[in-house]
Amino acid sequence: MTRAVVIGARRARQGVGEFVARFLHEAGAEVAGVVGTRPESAQDAADGLRTRWGIDAQPFDSLPRALEAVGPDVVAICGPHETHRPHLRDVAAAGAHALCEKPMWWGESDDRRAETESLIDDFASRGLFLELITQWPQTLPGFFQLHPELEGEPIERFSMELGPVALGPGAVFDSMPHPISILQSLVGYGRCEAIEVTQISGDPSELILQFQYNGATGTQVEVETRLRACPQPPRPAAYSLNGRRVDRTIRLPEYVLCFETSYEGETRSVELTDPLALHVKSFLDHVDEGQPIDRRALVEGMVALEALHAAVCAQV
Repeated sequence: MTRAVVIGARRARQGVGEFVARFLHEAGAEVAGVVGTRPESAQDAADGLRTRWGIDAQPFDSLPRALEAVGPDVVAICGPHETHRPHLRDVAAAGAHALCEKPMWWGESDDRRAETESLIDDFASRGLFLELITQWPQTLPGFFQLHPELEGEPIERFSMELGPVALGPGAVFDSMPHPISILQSLVGYGRCEAIEVTQISGDPSELILQFQYNGATGTQVEVETRLRACPQPPRPAAYSLNGRRVDRTIRLPEYVLCFETSYEGETRSVELTDPLALHVKSFLDHVDEGQPIDRRALVEGMVALEALHAAVCAQV
C-alpha cells in the first residue's frame, strides 16, 4: 500500500490539505503522517482527519521527522507557498514522489525558469514524479457534456471567474494556475502576453486580467479572468469557451458539485465528481505507472505566473 504524508492538513487558511488527505485515503493510500508548523497544529490536523474521515495519521511538527519516521512513498505539500521550495528539496532527497499545491514555489530568484528546472531535476534524476494540484482540467468532460458542439473545436476565447479570499498580487498565486492549467489542457503549452490588469473598486471589488495566450503550435486564445474577493465559502466559479459558459454550483449540505448552463433559453446541469478527488487518484495512478514528469507544463506554468504577477504588481 502507498504510504503518504500530508503537509498542511489542517484547514487554517483556505487550503485543500485536509481534502487531499481524505482523497488519498479514499483512493487506497495510507495517510500515515501529517505535518504542522507546531505540535499543537499537527495534533489538531490528525484529530480532525480521524474524526471526519477515519484517517489514523501520526502528527509531526517537522517534515524531516515525518520523512524519517514514516518513510513515505508520496508527500502532499499543502502548506503556505513560502515553504514549498525547501519542502520539495527535502521530499526529493528522501526519495518520495510529490503532489504540490500551487504555486510550485515562490520567492526571490534571479532566474525563475532555471530554479524551477533545478527543482524538477531533483525528482527526475531519482525517477520520482512531481505534479501540481491543479484540478480544474478534470471538469472539462462535464463542460463538454453540456456543450458537446465545442468538443474538438478550436478554442479562440476563454474566460474564467473565481473568488479568492482577497485581491492583490497574492490572488495571482491562488487563482491563476487554474486558467493556465485549463489552457494547457486545451491548447498545449503557451505564454501569457499583452497582459492588461484592471482593478474595479466597489463592493464587491474585482481584479480583471486580460491577456493573449500564445500556444507553442501557433494557437492564440484571447483570455479574460475575473477575480472577485470572497472571504467565505462557497466561492463563485465559472468559465466559458468561445462564449459558452458553465457555472459551478454546490448543493449543500451534501456538497454535490454541479455545472449549470443557460443557452438559448434552456437551463441544463450536470453533476460532477469532485475534480480534486479525480486529480489525487490520477496522481497516484501516474506514480504507479512510472509516468514521467510533465516538465514543460511546470516550467511554462511558472513563467506564465511570474508574468501575470509582475503585471498585477505594476498596476495594483
